Amino acid sequence: MYLQALLIAMCKTATQDQRGQNAHFYIITIPAQMMPYCLLLVQLLFPNGWLMFLIGITGIVAAHMHDFLTRVYPELGG
Repeated sequence: MYLQALLIAMCKTATQDQRGQNAHFYIITIPAQMMPYCLLLVQLLFPNGWLMFLIGITGIVAAHMHDFLTRVYPELGG
């Protein structure tokens, strides 16, 4: 059930290092850091889309927490 959240979290974590680069999402070119949000929007097209969308948001939150606790907070002297 939480596989989609894990995939979105991994995508968010991986694309944080690729700021300024472009990525291809199906037929359009987008900035790399927008890829996890496009994955969230595509989930709305499938059955139970809103439920999967909410689960995907937990992946975004988890990726933000991971990024903060492993990169930002230690650099601030915590």
